[in-house]
Amino acid sequence: MLDEYYYVKLQLSKLEKQEQQLKENIKKMMIDRNMKNINTPNMFLSCYKSERITYPKDKIESFVSEDILSKIRVVTELVILQAKLK
Repeated sequence: MLDEYYYVKLQLSKLEKQEQQLKENIKKMMIDRNMKNINTPNMFLSCYKSERITYPKDKIESFVSEDILSKIRVVTELVILQAKLK
């Protein structure tokens, strides 16, 4: 059972790497061709650019008090490529 689990985890890891590479290629192609959406019989892809401003954490923490940091702290996560299977 452990050997089978190892094999499955190994395959998943390879597939995840392949998926990430394919996603990067799709994003580049869609941006290069100025395509916002792709609708196929199997899935719907939506790609867009999003811009956000960030500040280095170590500099902020050294120059701003902890009280202010706790008041302004925001955690965000951006999803750039969405795929919906049909």
